[in-house]
Amino acid sequence: GYAREEAAGIPRDHEKRNYKDPNHKPEIMCAISEFWGLCGFRPVSAIREDFRMLAGLSRDSTATSFFAAMAATGSMGSAGASADLADDAGYLRTLTETVLAKGDWCPAVCAELVRIAAGQEEDRFRFLLEASRYYPGDAGLLFLVILHLVRLEPGQALFIPAGVLHAYLRGYGVELMANSDNVLRGGLTPKHIDVPELLANLDVAATGTRFNPDARAIRIDYPPMCEEFALTRLNGGGRDTPVDLPPSAVPLIAICTSGTARWRMGDGMVQPMGQGESLYIRPGASSLSLSLDGEVYLASVPLGDDPDDLFAGIDGGGTSTRVCLMDSRGRVLGAGKAGPSSIDTVTTAVTEASIRSAMETAFRNFVDDTPCLLYTSPSPRDRGNH
Repeated sequence: GYAREEAAGIPRDHEKRNYKDPNHKPEIMCAISEFWGLCGFRPVSAIREDFRMLAGLSRDSTATSFFAAMAATGSMGSAGASADLADDAGYLRTLTETVLAKGDWCPAVCAELVRIAAGQEEDRFRFLLEASRYYPGDAGLLFLVILHLVRLEPGQALFIPAGVLHAYLRGYGVELMANSDNVLRGGLTPKHIDVPELLANLDVAATGTRFNPDARAIRIDYPPMCEEFALTRLNGGGRDTPVDLPPSAVPLIAICTSGTARWRMGDGMVQPMGQGESLYIRPGASSLSLSLDGEVYLASVPLGDDPDDLFAGIDGGGTSTRVCLMDSRGRVLGAGKAGPSSIDTVTTAVTEASIRSAMETAFRNFVDDTPCLLYTSPSPRDRGNH
């Protein structure tokens, strides 16, 4: 998709541009409060049962016909004719295509959906009513019937691979994702929705992977489900708790979501953190320890154990590109700098040339392996929002 839009000359900041980069975007959401979301399709039998219920309660002939058709085939005539209805996947793709088509049925169906939802006790209908206040008449309200409703307690997490239809409804969480701005939308948004492109990338069989660790644990390592990132939670449980961390072979980004924390380096350097503050820890930091009474999340990259492996960290910006080479034990081997490589400001050819030049320089040069910390704090205006 990215290559196609680049070749077509669509500006990367255009409102109808789908792909800002050539990367996929898996993500993990870890709850820090009670958290609700939608992720992946419910069993076909459950979807059909709910549409039959809606058809039975409907007082509008257009809505009744629509709900009955969704329960039967997922299609209103010609819409969705491209799918094979003989299997569950075919039904789900047809159903999704019908909803995204937003035909003449939409106003009556949405009105009846909201009216019926007001008399239901299930949580999904409660959230449907809430969503309807922000997006009245939006066919995307039907996805509250179609998709899994997920509830997470603090410490529980949900990994969502690329291609899975999802939405976050309520609550606070730490979200970590691959380096991409690509989004294909399906509803409940004023932004651009590209129906053919969403259908081409939709994986109706995939769902998220849920993690339910012991929330009382001091340290939780969420199993990495992709090569781009890994997430760790450290929790002091309200009392000052020491945590020793092994030397990291990869950069770490820490964010404090509650309470306070104090980082100690092997050279005696101490860095305090408060709620909403973050810290960057360069790879190779040794004798790293932490004392915390609150909660800290660490974002990192999963690496292999082969000492002969080489890894490159690339910081591509609008004015320059920096590359850092390291081995799997965290030793910094070389660094290089070249011209700009941000895809928002230069062409793909310039991006590739800058990265190549910085890589070549890194392989020619060696740097020291002194670890460093970079610290950020929210502004006073934002502090209350963290």
